[in-house]
Amino acid sequence: MINLNAPSFRRPAGFTLVEMIGVLAILTILAGIITPNVLHTIERAAVRAESDNLHVLGGEIALYLRDNAIMPTTAVPPSLPNWTSQLATYSALSAADILTNKRQMTRLYVPDPVAANQRAMLLSSMRTGVALPAAATISANFQTIWNTADGKVPVAAGWGAWGAGPAPALDNIEYLVIERVNLSSVYRTDLQPLTITLNNKTPIAAAPPAPAVPATNASYVITLANGTVQARQPVNATVSVVLSLMHPKDRIDLYRVLVGGSPDSSYVLSTNSKTFDFNGTNWIPQ
Repeated sequence: MINLNAPSFRRPAGFTLVEMIGVLAILTILAGIITPNVLHTIERAAVRAESDNLHVLGGEIALYLRDNAIMPTTAVPPSLPNWTSQLATYSALSAADILTNKRQMTRLYVPDPVAANQRAMLLSSMRTGVALPAAATISANFQTIWNTADGKVPVAAGWGAWGAGPAPALDNIEYLVIERVNLSSVYRTDLQPLTITLNNKTPIAAAPPAPAVPATNASYVITLANGTVQARQPVNATVSVVLSLMHPKDRIDLYRVLVGGSPDSSYVLSTNSKTFDFNGTNWIPQ
């Protein structure tokens, strides 16, 4: 017969102290395993994002070169127009945001010191407190750094701080981002040198018995695609001037006099060379 008044032996609700300690121990072990991996993933994502940013800026260097026929400049002091303000006109970033990355480290833009190589590099440190070498040092070792494989420390001056970092963080070198910008295609397809030929065909004198004809000297002014205005130059009578290093979007203003006056003709270069003849009164395109 069942005694309904007998005491109950059901287990009380909740965890015992031993069970709670066991759970906390397991959570601690999992946190120790997961947290470094999570942090490592976050750091790698930040480096990848910076790599994407530099790739976009590299494309904007090519756009600037295509439109202005010269590379962005590295003017000093920063109050002068320089690469950050020049690229800001093409970028969604401001000049200040182009200069510094998300870790507030300064990015560097370094053109190849051998201009004929038609290259540049953008460099960024995503390791707070581990700065890049000076731009002049990078320029002096440009070829070595260009040839250094990703994930390797350049064998050049100024890179001593980029060895292994403290565990469990990434090694310092994994925080280095380099965008190599090869601009040869822009020079090949958009900036082929063009030639302007200026012929002053004014006769200096006529043979007797015809009356003498006075010499007439003309002049020209070149405005480069980036807005730089060069000094006015003469085109003397019976002389031909050949300008062989012109580029698309350069402009030449032709004058019928040596000093003063308004241009008789203006021509903006596109993709073809051009010849102008001066007959003593007007410049005539050929």
